[in-house]
Amino acid sequence: MYTKLGLARFPGELPSTIIQEVPNEGEEPAEPSQVQIPDLVSFMDWIFKRDDERWGQWEVQINVKDADVTKEGDQKKQVKFPNLAESIAEIEGQMLSLSTNVDALIAINTKNLVESGLSRQEAIKGYLASKSIIKYMAFKTQEIDVTVPLCFTPGAESIDALVKESELHLKGMDYTEKETLRDVFLDLLQAAAIIRAVHWQRIDTKKDTKSQLLGILKGSLDLANSIKNPTRPADGSEQPKPAEDFEDFLDNAEDGFRNVTGITDMQNPYGKTPDRRPRIRQIGDNIAQAGKDN
Repeated sequence: MYTKLGLARFPGELPSTIIQEVPNEGEEPAEPSQVQIPDLVSFMDWIFKRDDERWGQWEVQINVKDADVTKEGDQKKQVKFPNLAESIAEIEGQMLSLSTNVDALIAINTKNLVESGLSRQEAIKGYLASKSIIKYMAFKTQEIDVTVPLCFTPGAESIDALVKESELHLKGMDYTEKETLRDVFLDLLQAAAIIRAVHWQRIDTKKDTKSQLLGILKGSLDLANSIKNPTRPADGSEQPKPAEDFEDFLDNAEDGFRNVTGITDMQNPYGKTPDRRPRIRQIGDNIAQAGKDN
């Protein structure tokens, strides 16, 4: 029994530690000191101490200073590992969870990058199209300050400050004129309606359309010629003088027609004193007297 238990080999020496500091690159680790092992009890004690060196002392407690960096301040947390087997299981479970989350985040971030690139491309296209429309329409704009809400804070120095919502001030453009395109089109429609009413002619669909159009054009031409070259009346009376009659009309119009029967206020033509009444300054080159004071 004495020999089988190896008691005959005591006393002996064993290394004081099996954990050595990792030396610098190229250096050999120093040899540990030796301790005396006089009996079996000392040997068992040496084994227990070396087990503590290899596996550590259980239970192990870890104090985390800040477990949530997205919140302001330190979010303290305690983690306890009762033994090696449970610790390995807990760590492995956490690693699998982290690996799954990382894979999902990589896929999501990759798609976000693609979407961000497409969004930026469409935004640039929209900006160029808007710029071209503004240049083509030639309407006036002014630069304004636009507030844009953000889900993060640009330029933050910590994660908890970065994830806070903020506002961004941008320079944008605003339309300054009161008249809109609808107002312009309404004016054009009104002008078109007036022109249509003046030049509209009824065409009888039962008769020759060509002859009717030629007759309308011939009548307009005859009217223009008669205005340009008036003929003497057939009864031999004196031909009127359009220029002189028109000069008299202009003088009466400027004077407010105060010589016409039915004027209620002859002292104030057009509701104003004579020095403030509207005056005709110049009409053509051949009517030299128009617009002069009487």
